[in-house]
Amino acid sequence: MKKVIFVSLIVFWGAIISCYSQTSKEYSDKGKAKYEAKDYQGAIDDYSKAIAINTKDADAYYYRGTAKLRLEKTEGAEAISDLNKAISLKSKYAEAYSSRGFAYVQLHDYKNALKDCNKAIKLNLRDCNVYYYRGITWLGLKKTDKAMKDFDLAIELNPKYADAYTFRGIAKLTSKNFTEAIVDFDKALKIDPKSKNALIYRVVAQKCSE
Repeated sequence: MKKVIFVSLIVFWGAIISCYSQTSKEYSDKGKAKYEAKDYQGAIDDYSKAIAINTKDADAYYYRGTAKLRLEKTEGAEAISDLNKAISLKSKYAEAYSSRGFAYVQLHDYKNALKDCNKAIKLNLRDCNVYYYRGITWLGLKKTDKAMKDFDLAIELNPKYADAYTFRGIAKLTSKNFTEAIVDFDKALKIDPKSKNALIYRVVAQKCSE
């Protein structure tokens, strides 16, 4: 009789764990859909629910941290703890290193940004985003030539990367190459007509070239 009760308890708890696991995945799936739809606050809310159920889900921490980076009202510091957790759970998580690098860029901590971007590139050479992040890092470190090379790589991997064109234009503007800077801003605006940075810096480049 005791053996039957013991087996029943195992089945019972197994069913509960399975139920919670499925619920966690459901929240994660909803969070990912909202993230892809650029509903970053909705994604954060769903990933928070997933994490409350399953604290070992590296992807949930990664996406929640990255969604925080995408919200204009938040800063890099709010994302770093989530990305730290993702990396602690999955040590070779290239995307998490990349996003944490961008978080450090937002904090103007270029030393740690460069370290994380280099780690991400070592793990995944084909991620256009990390070259873009490292390019911004090089701009922060006043290494304009290196910045342009990374923006070149980001664009090579993704020819429709509007932000990479914009920041390559900014790098060229910094080097007083006004004509080529305007070309890059025009390319960025062709891809993303609402790019505020491209619009603003194109005006600056046009005035400087007069």
